[in-house]
Amino acid sequence: DIVQLGNPFFESLEARPGPWVVVFGNKRCAFSNAFNIVFERANVEAEMHPELFPCSFGFIDCPHNPRICKFFNVTNTPKVLYIDSNYEKAYKYKQGSGNVNEFESFLKGDFRYEQSFEIGDIDSLFEEDFTFKEAKYFMKNLYLENQTIGNILIGFVGITFLLAVYFW
Repeated sequence: DIVQLGNPFFESLEARPGPWVVVFGNKRCAFSNAFNIVFERANVEAEMHPELFPCSFGFIDCPHNPRICKFFNVTNTPKVLYIDSNYEKAYKYKQGSGNVNEFESFLKGDFRYEQSFEIGDIDSLFEEDFTFKEAKYFMKNLYLENQTIGNILIGFVGITFLLAVYFW
């Protein structure tokens, strides 16, 4: 079955270990809907013959998950990525004719010949806006990049806090 992925993204992938093929699409896009025919047929083949395609199939609806799509640099839909099992590298399927055999060859190992990229720091993916986790991540990275300025700011905040408590 094709898993409807969303928040939290990488935790959803970890629910089924192994590589994933993910379509980043838009349910209202004609091109996404046309590719889904090919995607669903490959998924049916994978269910009948799991040894052919040792991966899980997932779909991200970009209008409902804009931060995930931005993290993966999705500008046009559909974008199809083969994500390796340790989430370090992704391979982009270059859509051609939408040929089922071409896509199945991609799944069987031809993905290695396609354009690939490093996924990067998965901890920097924040699906929701303005969370404490996101603020903490950026403050930590800001401090690690500029420790001198960070130490000065920590000292200033600490002294301000002590003065506020003292005069309260």
